[in-house]
Amino acid sequence: MEQNNLDLINRAAAGDDLAIMQLFNTYLPIVKKLQSEFYIANFEIDDWYQEAQITLFHSTRKFNPAKNVTFGSFYKRNLHNRVIDLIRESQAKKRIPKSELRSIEAREQYYVETIQDHQELMPDLRVLLGESITESFSKFSRLEKQTFLQMLDRQGSSQQFSAAARNAFDRCRKKFYDTVD
Repeated sequence: MEQNNLDLINRAAAGDDLAIMQLFNTYLPIVKKLQSEFYIANFEIDDWYQEAQITLFHSTRKFNPAKNVTFGSFYKRNLHNRVIDLIRESQAKKRIPKSELRSIEAREQYYVETIQDHQELMPDLRVLLGESITESFSKFSRLEKQTFLQMLDRQGSSQQFSAAARNAFDRCRKKFYDTVD
């Protein structure tokens, strides 16, 4: 085996992403040939490539050049075995759905009515509010930060706060509204 190829395999085995991609591109015809020979239910091209890259990485780690086997044939055998495993998994009786699989778009109204989380109607608004709170918090004084955190910790309790604490919290509220506007 060429030393360059062995170096590339060793780098890939060590986790070098560039080396893995170079090897993957070199052995891509093997992936395409197996893809044309076998069908795996609900597997898209990206799934094939991902499984092939994972198998390639595992193959680089287990490859032993002393056994007089080329890396290409070693990888092809490992990938073939992985494809057979995936086919077995997809055909296992416990994994076969009782009804035909359909896309979400095909039954969009059903999913809108049954799955929608009514407490999370506007996740983008929640993110914006979180960012505003973080920005406001950075503008709080040390006393305001302490008071703000105490108010949040005791939000549901009926504990009375001092006038200074209420004033500090009012300043926090004003800084928050200034940030939001």
